Amino acid sequence: MMKLTKEDIQFIDKFLFDKGIKYIDVRTELIDHLASDYEEHSQIIELKDYLNSKNIFIDEFAKKHKSIVHWRYQKLLWIVFFQFFYKIKRIFILLGFLAISYLIATKFSVITAQRAYSIILISFIFYALIIQIKDRKVVKNTQLAQSLFVVMSLPSVFFYLSIGIKETLQANPLVMYCYFTLAILLAYSAITIIKNERLAVLTRYNELVN
Repeated sequence: MMKLTKEDIQFIDKFLFDKGIKYIDVRTELIDHLASDYEEHSQIIELKDYLNSKNIFIDEFAKKHKSIVHWRYQKLLWIVFFQFFYKIKRIFILLGFLAISYLIATKFSVITAQRAYSIILISFIFYALIIQIKDRKVVKNTQLAQSLFVVMSLPSVFFYLSIGIKETLQANPLVMYCYFTLAILLAYSAITIIKNERLAVLTRYNELVN
């Protein structure tokens, strides 16, 4: 079994780019797979011939990747959310938020409380948008980053839905507090994922290719 050189890795990267695989993260995962597979067969086939034999696999992988990544982050969103109930650091964050929520509930009217919750929720949504604008180069060059910011779609749905059912929420304060608590914790979880994951793929790509 032959270990690929840095030049071989760069050759695979260029081959994929020339095939139209423009997203760095898709190329990174393909490089990982193709390099490992080729190292097992390097004694019987040249690298260029091997890559040409994988055209169908490459095309199918690229087509499926977006859906795979999308659902990976939707699953991760709920994993991070449930960490509020068993990870010490997140339990303290949850207790802190519940304390703030209690103060809002006891010191303000239901209408004012709803506005306060809405402001907190929309602040997270705007913060995610600011990160996306700030990292627009990452978003442009990686399919993963585009899917990553989609994790904010669920908290956004909670926000827009709250506008349509605001009278119902105001008439049921307990439901309103539970509703916004869930929405805000999901938004916080989404922000956590975005901050922790958005540059990881570029780091991995640079380790492989550069």
